[in-house]
This record gives sequence, structure tokens and C-alpha cells, in this order.
Amino acid sequence: MQMHFYFMETSSSNYLYAKIKSDQLIINKCPMCGRVYEEGKYEQFKIQLWGKKEGDYIFSPYCNIVSSKMLELLYNNEIGGFLENDINCTEWRDRKGILLKGNIPVYKELIVTGRCGYLKTRNGMEIPKCSKCGALKRDYLKKEKGFIVDEEWDGSDIFYFKDWKGLIVVTEKVKYLLEKNKMKNVAFANLEEFAFN
Repeated sequence: MQMHFYFMETSSSNYLYAKIKSDQLIINKCPMCGRVYEEGKYEQFKIQLWGKKEGDYIFSPYCNIVSSKMLELLYNNEIGGFLENDINCTEWRDRKGILLKGNIPVYKELIVTGRCGYLKTRNGMEIPKCSKCGALKRDYLKKEKGFIVDEEWDGSDIFYFKDWKGLIVVTEKVKYLLEKNKMKNVAFANLEEFAFN
């Protein structure tokens, strides 16, 4: 039986999003292609939440932020391929920047530990990379539609490609679990049909 895999994304920009100050990040850029090739952070992110509509998956360009409810669901169903880390939510503001009163929602960082091989097209061809840092050539990515998970997959339910930590990849089990339990602000795109914009 063929397995299906999915990219997990946020479903709408109407939900909360997180702002992280750049001074919390450790970033290095490749001198050849200009892409970030090493990215790290200090022990615990400090974030600001913006917006009123709470979701279970929150957009942030530097980390994956999920609700305690989603984490509990993943743990209770023995989903593998991740760790969690605390996040310090320093304040909560609406989209106009007005400070909101009340308890700040509790969110955690979802650290993806699962891995598979290199990002490959549906016919098994690896995406060309920068010879210096190994970053994928984005202009080439936009020409392709449909990708596969190769035999190097470690069997985790949640994982990244070895050479691309852009979108989280999940198994059908995770997709079904999150959809069945109506997790908010979560969408899935079938890897075999996915196209980069």
C-alpha cells in the first residue's frame, strides 16, 4: 500500500501570528548564494502574539508554534518525530497594536527531529543545490510540481527533508488526527501534487 505524505501549513492569515525579535537568532549567510545556511537560537524564544483569533498552529518564520492542545493530541497518539520547548509569550496585542487584557494563551515550540533524505522530484531527481552551503536553488524549485519521500525516511510521523527545513512534512496518520480533532489554522498539501509559488 502506497503511503501519502503532506506538507503542513497554516490555513489562514486571520489567526494569531508571532513576532520574534531578530536579536534572539543566530544567523549565518552563505557568501556564494546569500541563503541562510545555519540558523540557531538562544535557549528560549521570547515572542509577541498579534491578533485575536487563536489557532492551534501559528505562523512564525523562525520556528513552529503550536497550542498545548495540539501537543497533547500528538503525545496521546504516540506521534513521533518532534520535541517541545517552552516559549515566553511576553505580550498579546490585536492587529492594531493595542495590548489585550486577560491571560496570554499558552503555546510551545515544536522542534522537528524526524528526517528523510534529500528533496526529490516525483521522478526521483534531486533538486540542484548551492555548491558552497548546500541550499536548494529556489528558481529550480518553482519549475517543479510534485515531490517524494525517499527510502532514507526514518519512519517519523513528523519530519523535515535533510536539505530543506521549510515546511513540516507529516504522514497521513497526523493529517487524519489533526483534521478529526478540528485543530485550528492547520492545512495540508499533498506532497505528490505540491508546487512552490
